[in-house]
Amino acid sequence: MKQEIMDRLCPRHCVVLLMLLAVALLASNASATAMRHPSIIGGHNSVKGDWPFMAALIQKSFLTSGQTSFCGGSYIGGRWVLTAAHCVVDENGRKILPGSIEVNIGSGDLATDRDNVIDVKKIWVDPSFKISPLTNDIALLELHRQPVDVHPVAILSAMELEQAALSYWPAIVLGRGSRSHYQLSEQPNIRERPRTELFEADVQLAPEGACNDIFNSIKATNDIPDSVLKIDPVNGTMLCAGNPSGATDTCLGDSGGPLLVQYGDKYYLAGITSWGFGCGIPGLYSVYTKVPAYLSKIEEVTDLSLVGTDSNIPGGKGYLLSTMDSEDSGGGAPGLWLIVLLGLLYILKKSYPDRQKTPPHKCTSAFYHSPIRIFYRMPRSIDRENHEEV
Repeated sequence: MKQEIMDRLCPRHCVVLLMLLAVALLASNASATAMRHPSIIGGHNSVKGDWPFMAALIQKSFLTSGQTSFCGGSYIGGRWVLTAAHCVVDENGRKILPGSIEVNIGSGDLATDRDNVIDVKKIWVDPSFKISPLTNDIALLELHRQPVDVHPVAILSAMELEQAALSYWPAIVLGRGSRSHYQLSEQPNIRERPRTELFEADVQLAPEGACNDIFNSIKATNDIPDSVLKIDPVNGTMLCAGNPSGATDTCLGDSGGPLLVQYGDKYYLAGITSWGFGCGIPGLYSVYTKVPAYLSKIEEVTDLSLVGTDSNIPGGKGYLLSTMDSEDSGGGAPGLWLIVLLGLLYILKKSYPDRQKTPPHKCTSAFYHSPIRIFYRMPRSIDRENHEEV
């Protein structure tokens, strides 16, 4: 048996394994200082501790080791995380199983910060949620326990948000998604993986009317059916934000994450990253679920008292936790040794394909198969076998 395994592994597989070992050995002697890469689109690394309420939704899997998120979310208090509904349903609108995902709250880097990795107990999706066209894109995750040493984000009042949108106020989006720009007819790069580090980007809000004018023009020019994009698609439960030059935007992998507006000296939750045409296209806005429009529903489901959070619960950079170390905690070398182990498992899997079963998954989140592509801000769906009826 031992000789059979060695015959299957060598020589090509042995070369791959030796290369992985060499990389890990070199990394063991290297500095653990992380490189700074642009993310979201046109964004930059967030300072550790600036956004303690930021949540990452992670599919439980041995191969990902809890370091890859498929969506974002916002911790709003108690045992509750707010996210986008399309993050937690399959393409048929069925909820995924709560036990198939976990949430990492307050992490600057998913590879090293795992103090608040918590299993999901229950998933609530807005009963009026529709997957196409995407409407009422909001969901709540009840966790098995309350996170420690993190603070909930405050929710901006509806009146303040309305004024901010009419005035094209600046906003901030957070995420770990794609850094690529995608044009209207461009196919997304399904091989691009979300980063483990948290990134932020500056955008600006836009009034509902101005946003609808742009979408109506796209609809008329490209003859998009009403089932995908209706006239005046942005309603009172949605919010538009972007950058006139297209320099900054959310994209695949940023779904469910927060859009934050500064009011006074603090940042407040205003939107949930939802959908858009392409990514980073000049003159186009992305669409976000307007959180204040769902305040009463959120309170009803969570039993949290969120009325007046805009004035009595500071959020965002109002909380810089002194217990959170701002230095890099390293961990690069152990991570690469894990890669070596996974490489060996991969080789064994390739050597014995008849003994393995690969679970199905959808590799792209684009919907409406036409020259014009509308994207969820989500890279891929959860394993479709792990679902329950909504």
